[in-house]
Formats: sequence, structure tokens, C-alpha cells
Amino acid sequence: MKTSRARNKIRHFINASERAKAIEIGEKYLEKESRRLGVSLGRIPKGKFESVASEYGYSKSEDLYAALGFGRFSARHVLHKVAPELVPEEEPAKPAATPSAPSSPGAPADAGQDLVIKVRGIDDVMVYRAKCCNPIRGESIVGYVTRGKGVAVHSTNCKNVQSLMYEAERKIDVEWARAVAERFPVKMIVYSEDRPGMLHEVTSVFYNENTNLRSVEARADQQRSDNSAIIDLMAEVRDKKQLEKIQAAIRRISGVRDVERVQ
Repeated sequence: MKTSRARNKIRHFINASERAKAIEIGEKYLEKESRRLGVSLGRIPKGKFESVASEYGYSKSEDLYAALGFGRFSARHVLHKVAPELVPEEEPAKPAATPSAPSSPGAPADAGQDLVIKVRGIDDVMVYRAKCCNPIRGESIVGYVTRGKGVAVHSTNCKNVQSLMYEAERKIDVEWARAVAERFPVKMIVYSEDRPGMLHEVTSVFYNENTNLRSVEARADQQRSDNSAIIDLMAEVRDKKQLEKIQAAIRRISGVRDVERVQ
């Protein structure tokens, strides 16, 4: 029953209220991909799309375009179905990222299916992590049903959550998928003394944790008159537990005043 209620909630906000927009997005997505592949849609009989829609379980082509708009299918995969002699099959076929559509605060413009999170009890709903807080595994999360983009997932500590929840009926239970392992990009700022060896000691923490550092930049702290520095970091972590372990190790370095995560 709980799964049924969740599906009905998502259908109400996405399928019902955004169907027309999803059809428009799906058509544009198909046109863009056909141009890229050199396929003329005008030469493909409309009945061919009706036939492919039927294969996917839809009664008409508009339903197929809507499904494309919601990111349920790859445009290339559909083009292969209608013109197999022109478009080779995708290997492997994957759900496509959704093109531009109305989004909630914190939604990325090219949000697609995020496999590390799912709506509780449902596996086939578009889900993505909001950019404003970029939650990582181990954090408490909450889902928010958007119009036309699926379910946006925020950390419960996100500054935008309270403003999003003014429509309580849009809230939906989400959870971390157990079978999917992924590293999460996290931005951090280290406030420290500006002394020789400091940068090496900080970066060694990530090396010892077998964690990839995407970028590192050190600069003088212009807000302080003493000999202080700021180190900006972008690292990849497994989960909240590893992030906290890294932060604790950095704080133990002599001369480090604080380290914080940037959201």
C-alpha cells in the first residue's frame, strides 16, 4: 500500500501536471538526437512511432514522447527501434538524462537518474541529488517531488529544505540503494597557519585514506592580519563516515584552526 501511495503521489505531480511539457521535451530530445545521428524524422512514417510506442506498452506516440521527456528511455534507443537500418543499437542501452525542464531550487540543469538513491519501495522513478547540498551516503535525506524532473533529494540539513516543504504533500521517502557503490565529490575549506609543509600534511590525509583529490588550491587568508592560509579542496569520499574521519585527521594537524565542508 505504501508503494502504491508513493507512485500515485509522483504521478499526480509529474505525469498529470507536467505531461504536456514532458511531451514537448521528449520531441525536442528526439529531434536533437536524430540530427546528431543524421536521421531525418520527416521520412519516418508516423505509424512507425505508434508501433514502437506499442512495444513500450503505450497506446500512442505522445505517450512515448512523454516517457522520453521524463527520462525513462534513451532517444537513441527509440531511434534504433524506428530506423534500425540507420541507427545501430546502443550497447548497453541506458536511461537518458533528461533535457532542460522546470526544476526545483538546487536542481541541476541536466539532472538524470541517480542510481545510488531510490524512492522507498520503488526502483523505476527518476531521482537525483540536489546540487545545493549534494548529499552523500550516510546522511539523512528527504525526497521532494518536482514538476517534470522526478524526485529531488536533499540532505535534511539543507538550507532549502524548509522552503521546499511548504507543500508537505510533495515530500516523499527516499533511501540509499544498498547495492550501488559510488564516490561522492565534496568541497572542503581548511583554515590554517601559513607555514612550510602544511599543504603536504593536509594532502597526506587523503593519500592515507586512499581518497582521490580532484583539486587543491592554497592562498593567503586576506581576512586575517596574522600568518594564515586557506586551502580549498575537492575530494571524493565513500560516505559521511569517511568524510568525518578525514576532517578529524586534518584538525589534528598542528596549525590547523578548522576544516569545513562547503555546500
